[in-house]
Amino acid sequence: MVSLTKTLARTYSGYTYGVAPGFVLTDMAQSEFDHDPTLRQRLINEFPYGEIASAEEIANAIFFFASGLATHATGQTLDINGASYVR
Repeated sequence: MVSLTKTLARTYSGYTYGVAPGFVLTDMAQSEFDHDPTLRQRLINEFPYGEIASAEEIANAIFFFASGLATHATGQTLDINGASYVR
């Protein structure tokens, strides 16, 4: 997806962005946490930031790109993963 985002930006110019979320706290994730009370903490221990991203945080990043406030960032992929993966 990162390469596709860059290729589209180079080919068609502006307004081509990527958002690459890591593990996100969703209803489905919460359901798994309810089944295994230790799972949440085990996951958090793997993330340098120490917490799990909310769906709202991912939506805010998408909204930012869609707002047109960063037109010259075209071709970029924003990783939202609490530093669990760093490019």
